[in-house]
Amino acid sequence: YILLTIWMLSLMPIVAQVIGGSQVQVFNQSVTISDNQMIIVGMDLTIPADMEISSDRMLTLVPMLQSKDGLANKALPSVVVYGRRRAIVNEREGNLPKDAFEIVHRKKGEAQTVNYTARVPFESWMNGSTLDLMANLCGCANYLQEEETATLMPVNLIRYSIIPHIAF
Repeated sequence: YILLTIWMLSLMPIVAQVIGGSQVQVFNQSVTISDNQMIIVGMDLTIPADMEISSDRMLTLVPMLQSKDGLANKALPSVVVYGRRRAIVNEREGNLPKDAFEIVHRKKGEAQTVNYTARVPFESWMNGSTLDLMANLCGCANYLQEEETATLMPVNLIRYSIIPHIAF
């Protein structure tokens, strides 16, 4: 029973952010540092089938790195989820965000997953920071209806240096 419980816990989302009466689920989040001093942020964002975004609304999901003291942060490219009417109007007017990681047109009754990856240059304050997800639900004329932020995970960027030695 213990192994089954551990296995079932591994299938559950690490974080679920409540937006609009349903949940955006975040799986497989990771923050690593590459050899060329770039921070690589990855996660899977799932919009469940039962989550409703009315046709004139827009949901913006913004991953952020937030320093321990709250004085520094870095917003990463967003994922924008449009309701049908809102997508048509914004496309017609040329108001689609240029810096978004992905623009998703909400498909009613269908789960949609975005495999998110972003790279940003490393700054010293990022070690010990947190990875947060900010969610904004907007209606007509970009009127902010809901805004929520959830902490996804702590960021610990420990770099190991390997120094080769010759032993005789």
